Amino acid sequence: PRTTLRSTRRQRQMCIRDRASAVHQKHRKKNSRVSHALIIKKEDLREKVRQSKVSTLIVLTVDASGSMGVMNRMEAAKGTVKTLLMDAYQHRDRVALVAFKGKEGHILLPPTSGVELAKKMLVNLPTGGKTALAAGIMKALSLIKNERRKDPTVVPMLVLLSDGRSNISIVEGADPMVEIEKLGTMAQEEGIHSIVIDSEVTRKNKFVGFTFEFAKDIAEFFNAKYFRLDKLSEVTLGNVITMEKNLLVDTLQGKTAL
Repeated sequence: PRTTLRSTRRQRQMCIRDRASAVHQKHRKKNSRVSHALIIKKEDLREKVRQSKVSTLIVLTVDASGSMGVMNRMEAAKGTVKTLLMDAYQHRDRVALVAFKGKEGHILLPPTSGVELAKKMLVNLPTGGKTALAAGIMKALSLIKNERRKDPTVVPMLVLLSDGRSNISIVEGADPMVEIEKLGTMAQEEGIHSIVIDSEVTRKNKFVGFTFEFAKDIAEFFNAKYFRLDKLSEVTLGNVITMEKNLLVDTLQGKTAL
């Protein structure tokens, strides 16, 4: 019955209040002119603050073009999606996979929390063609926008797995890196947290290994955390993304509680 529930809740609140005031009773009675069994003050009152669970959407955006290291990227993406989904079932989280090759980006896995669905849809991952990096990012941002329209409370996270090279633009004749920089500004304005995983294969000569680190420039466009794929395994990559997601959620819940 509703009356019983209210009584139980009130008794619980009174118990919390009494515990909070107990440590001060000796001092208060000593300095009080009135004799009471219990002296309650305003600061003893407690109110339970409920925190709603935060639902996140991780959009893994992968370079599936024919550039060097493509098979490593795709295998890393597949393993990472499975790692993330193993964690997602415990929370209200979903994972999506966008791949870009040729002239555009493609949604290979729509937002889901199902491991079995991911296994079925990610058996064969198409690769080859030019690197439409800007188009792939735009597809990922469009997916996030659509999901936010359905659920404005969802917290999106964009994870870009690429060597940062782009040889085809969205608008014919435009500079792909200028387009990517604009998309980075857009993502920041939309409050989208981003991570860039650099999959560039280190080129070695007789004296030293060197990299171009185009992906590091893209990380700056998005104000994103930057990691190198060759320093991470499939499992640790998934763990890094999960750790970043948890930090983001904790930050948002901290702001909500204030």
